[in-house]
Amino acid sequence: MLTDLIQKVFGNKEVADTPFPVVPVHTHNSVDSPALAPGSVSTVNIKPDAVDESKLMDLSVTEEKLAEAAVATQKIKDDAITAAKVWKGGSVITLSAQIAEAIILTAHIQDLAVKWAKIGNLEVGNSKIMDAAISNAKIQDLSVTNGKIGLLEVGNSRIMNAAISTAKIQDLAVEWAQIAALAIGNSKIMDAAISTAKIQNLAVTDAEVNDLNAAKISAGLMTADRIWGGSGYFDYIQVRECGTQAVNVAGNINKTGTCNFAIPHPFKPGKQLVYTGIESAEVMLVERGSNQLQNGLKRIDFSDHYKAVSDPRKTTAYLTPREDCKGLLLLETAEDHITVKEMGNGKSNAKFDYIIFTVRKGFYGVDFEPEDLSLLQNDGEDEESFKQRYHDHRIKLIRKKGGPDVEQKVNEFHQAWISTQGKKEVKT
Repeated sequence: MLTDLIQKVFGNKEVADTPFPVVPVHTHNSVDSPALAPGSVSTVNIKPDAVDESKLMDLSVTEEKLAEAAVATQKIKDDAITAAKVWKGGSVITLSAQIAEAIILTAHIQDLAVKWAKIGNLEVGNSKIMDAAISNAKIQDLSVTNGKIGLLEVGNSRIMNAAISTAKIQDLAVEWAQIAALAIGNSKIMDAAISTAKIQNLAVTDAEVNDLNAAKISAGLMTADRIWGGSGYFDYIQVRECGTQAVNVAGNINKTGTCNFAIPHPFKPGKQLVYTGIESAEVMLVERGSNQLQNGLKRIDFSDHYKAVSDPRKTTAYLTPREDCKGLLLLETAEDHITVKEMGNGKSNAKFDYIIFTVRKGFYGVDFEPEDLSLLQNDGEDEESFKQRYHDHRIKLIRKKGGPDVEQKVNEFHQAWISTQGKKEVKT
């Protein structure tokens, strides 16, 4: 041997060579093989595919023999672990306690894999459903029925503001019996939420309307055509609002009685003082006053407001001397003045009173004997028949007045009539 030929020199001393110990043959069986030193077998020492299922004895790999995190996801081949290979106590491992948090994701569950038959009774409760997890888009049409909602389970606190809209309420679904007394008050009804189109014909009767006053009527919302008193389009209207514009009427006022000024009698308690307005077969305007001649002559200019609304074609004047003179003569009438002269070429400075009459501008030559009378419902005449006569009467008056756009006005009245009366279309 090489050791017999070479001498070692160590520490300036000559020592004898020692041969290697004899190593017994290693059989690598599971009975008498010596234990391997810790860490002597590592991944790099094991050839790929050297350890397979046929070389592992049943239960030879236990949890105690595997270090923490020794088996990682990247070390397990796809489809290597099947349900048949996972076994514990006679059951496949499926208990909640054996499944780590977030191990089962939505992406891991096949469509339709979770069915009602696989979910135990009452296993899915409110506490197991994340806030906003169930949205309208996730609920199939008609899937939530009254039979699935317990009594009083849906309360006001569970309904989001504006969640229930008119479009979501079926026609006639909400009945009077389902609305508690006084449950719907003015504070709960949005402005303009109830329109004419939402009120059924004859749904609001006289008995359901408390005393109607001007404060309850918005400007422009009520016309004579909308006030119906049974025998005519209105019975009476009492206005208690003060001011110069307590009642505004865009049109004529026809009456069978008088226009009165009525107050409690100032000197006779218990009685009224009633003055009646002057009536005439013309739309008359009046201006009056007092003045004085200057050397037998005087011009009287009309006031601005009188000139603005008067028609000069029918101007007349009456003169009354207040002092001795030869008499007064209406020398001239013009659009903006009259001229008064003393008769007999008198030159006095006599005082006098005057009163001037004319007609309102735009009403010269008005027909005060129009055809037909004001319409009243005849005895025994039903309401629909009378309304048809009233409709025809109004159209006749429009056409009689004429004008280049008369048919357009007829159509506008006709459409307004249908809208305000809410009845089937009447004939034109």
